[in-house]
Parts: sequence; structure tokens; C-alpha cells
Amino acid sequence: DDVVGREVGRIGVVGRKEPIRVFEPLALRELATAEQTAFAAKWREAMAALQRGDRQAARAGIEECGRLRPADALGKLWLEKLADPAFDGEFRLDHK
Repeated sequence: DDVVGREVGRIGVVGRKEPIRVFEPLALRELATAEQTAFAAKWREAMAALQRGDRQAARAGIEECGRLRPADALGKLWLEKLADPAFDGEFRLDHK
């Protein structure tokens, strides 16, 4: 609760059966700007849509985050992955 952040995604790693959820801290809550808080909230909505299986809403939410942060590499990666119908929402690391 002390940190404003966003979920990077579920990451499947070698040696683990279940993927791990990875988060990116954006700011300490007490120091977070309104823009950081809005961005994190919009990102949470997009990830929740993805978890519900609503890829269209997830894509729209990530695109909105892209308007808030045009140079965001993670958002661009997510949009690229969501364009592939076979992508199941898990990033996989094949080696250590």
C-alpha cells in the first residue's frame, strides 16, 4: 500500500511450475503525482480486463496508458503480444 506500481505481467521461468507475478514500482504513494496515480489505475483496469478474458478492453486500456506515457516500452510490448491470438498472457523465459 506504500507504493504506486503496475503489474509487469505473469512470468514463466525455468524451474518453476507456476508463473510469478512481477510488478514495477512507480513511486512511493506519498510522493506519487496525480499522473502516476492515474497511470497505475488505468493499467490495473487493463490487467483486470485481461484476467477476465476481455482482450479488447485490455488493449484499449493499454493504449490509453500509451497516451499517458508515449515512450512506455512495456505498454508497446503488451500491445504487440496482444495482437497475437495465441498469446495467453504469460511471458516465458526459456533459460536462466
